[in-house]
Amino acid sequence: MIVKTDSQLKSILLKSYKTASEPIDHEDLYKKTKREIVDSFASFGVNIRLIDANLSDNRMTFFIRPEAGVRISQIKQRLNDVSLLLCIERFKMEIRTNEGVIVLTSVFSQDKDKKESSDDLLIRAIELFVENPENASISTLQRYLGLDFAKAGLLMDSLEELGIVGPSNGSRPRTVLISNKQWYSIRSCVNQNEK
Repeated sequence: MIVKTDSQLKSILLKSYKTASEPIDHEDLYKKTKREIVDSFASFGVNIRLIDANLSDNRMTFFIRPEAGVRISQIKQRLNDVSLLLCIERFKMEIRTNEGVIVLTSVFSQDKDKKESSDDLLIRAIELFVENPENASISTLQRYLGLDFAKAGLLMDSLEELGIVGPSNGSRPRTVLISNKQWYSIRSCVNQNEK
């Protein structure tokens, strides 16, 4: 297997460099999340309706209702995946059973420097694996990037889709398909484009 395209990696790097210094606009994030939350759940086979949403100084709140045949446990199971897909802080879930409404709340981090985009994590994961190809595993992502198992698994899936790592080898580390030299040549091209 070969890296799908160097241009995909270059676009991730460029986007990461451009957004690293920009402050997070909570209102834009709220609008984007409000537009995409229903589709994000649907991409995991969980159909919901957005009833209402609001934004306050430090949190976004979404009021949703499951469509017919969707269990609350299905929504709960996919919260971390949807949070990662939308690049937001983890959702906290509250169920109002008498109204049949589920309230999802995401509190904005007070320390904006600690918030890391999914592209930043992807870049750090690539660098971790090209420098230590014998340790290309989900547990390595958890340990070195401080991720929970679900986020580390999704990150590993992204690395596989980009052609950075091969498919799962059971309990053994994955094969890293890009060399340290290839990765740093891509990075140097992006750095030159930025200048």
